[in-house]
Amino acid sequence: MSLPVELVLAIAREVWRVEDESARARTGVEREFDAGIKPEALEDLATLVEAFIVEATARACALADIEGSRSIEGEHIERVLPQLMLDFAG
Repeated sequence: MSLPVELVLAIAREVWRVEDESARARTGVEREFDAGIKPEALEDLATLVEAFIVEATARACALADIEGSRSIEGEHIERVLPQLMLDFAG
């Protein structure tokens, strides 16, 4: 599996847009900039996002298996996310 860098860039730009709108709503100040990202950084970000998705899936699958479930539900992912976030932050 390999995430297309174009998808990761589109997601990053959407996050930046939402954060900018939120900051504008709080402060009333409109910033003018065009956020960019170097190709190497974008590739690294895509690799990190892919690793996060793979690990989240593996942990959710293991939890579902422990519970005797034959499929992964949203609940399984929600339950593994807190520890996963801590692991990726460290």
